[in-house]
Amino acid sequence: MNTSRLHVHCRPARLEDTPAVLELTRTIWDGNDYVPHVWHDWLQDTPGRLAVAERDDQVLGLGKLTRLTAEDWWLEGLRVHPEFEGRGVASQL
Repeated sequence: MNTSRLHVHCRPARLEDTPAVLELTRTIWDGNDYVPHVWHDWLQDTPGRLAVAERDDQVLGLGKLTRLTAEDWWLEGLRVHPEFEGRGVASQL
């Protein structure tokens, strides 16, 4: 298992990321991940932040910041592709 730090590009998520996100989450929690059910709502949450981490045009991770109040945010849906876990992808998100 490669555990060297991997540099990724983090950017706002886009609708065209949907197939990659669905594939990334397909095996999480034995296929019962909630992210596919909320993905489209998250894309439209303008006060919040939804980001993906990518390398070589492959989505390796995602994370969602939801604004609860003016001062409180909630990090949810943090996911990293299993092949890239432990390599700093989540930290960069």
